[in-house]
Amino acid sequence: MDYYFILMIFLGAAVVSDFCFWRIPNQLILAGLISGIMSGIFHNGMAVGLRHSLTGGLLPLICLILLFRFKVIGGGDIKLLSLTGSFVGADIIYIIFFSFIFGGILSVIYILKVFWFRAMHHSRFSTTGLPEQKGYQGCIHFSLAIFAGTVYYLLSG
Repeated sequence: MDYYFILMIFLGAAVVSDFCFWRIPNQLILAGLISGIMSGIFHNGMAVGLRHSLTGGLLPLICLILLFRFKVIGGGDIKLLSLTGSFVGADIIYIIFFSFIFGGILSVIYILKVFWFRAMHHSRFSTTGLPEQKGYQGCIHFSLAIFAGTVYYLLSG
């Protein structure tokens, strides 16, 4: 269970990066994947640990590739879920489910923020001036939903 602390450090760093730059660096993902695989091998042995980590790492790619294709979810978010899966194995399915629930909550909060902003500025159609980076209006930081879904999974489990 101590390796979950390492996972949370990687997820926290990804959330900070996502909020600051709208990107999750590939170096962070690679370091996290290696850590997840090494943790799996260390705690479960070579064969079982490797299978456990690879299964968890590949499931998000397989399950979410169509959502990426239609620009519903970003590639960095899928890679972050793969990183998480390398630590938790096939249970990543639960984290994906919880992450989408938290993502829905974040989306509702975003919508309420847009309506409030428009009401305060008496604008019905313009989103100009909203505090998002150009090109990302209407997007949420899904890494936060992944973080929340992972915390929920770890605390409920």
